[in-house]
Amino acid sequence: DLAGARAGQGWQEGAAEAASQAAASFAHGEPNANAMAHSKLTEALARARLHQTGEARALVAEARQWLAKVPQSSEVDSLFVDLVRAEVLREEAATGEADLIERKARERLKAVGGVVPPAHLLLVY
Repeated sequence: DLAGARAGQGWQEGAAEAASQAAASFAHGEPNANAMAHSKLTEALARARLHQTGEARALVAEARQWLAKVPQSSEVDSLFVDLVRAEVLREEAATGEADLIERKARERLKAVGGVVPPAHLLLVY
């Protein structure tokens, strides 16, 4: 995805813009709640890394709202929300809380779905 590619290049503003555009395109017609949530989380990661933590927090909240609309939302999705939330907290200098949330989410991701995300998340897919 374009947002992830831009984040991988270190261009967080471009990543945030691409994720926002993706969310806008997913909103046309019958919205795909999972895709909307993932786009919001990807944008939240980029916003946090741009030190725009207020916007990042709002995007994390929006992602949670989208996931609540999914009839059979997976625990894995909510754990990715926790990982992104930890990134936001880390940018707000709440390192201890961020580390705890991240560690628990990573442990649960591995136990539940065998998922081992990279140490530095670029996007949520």
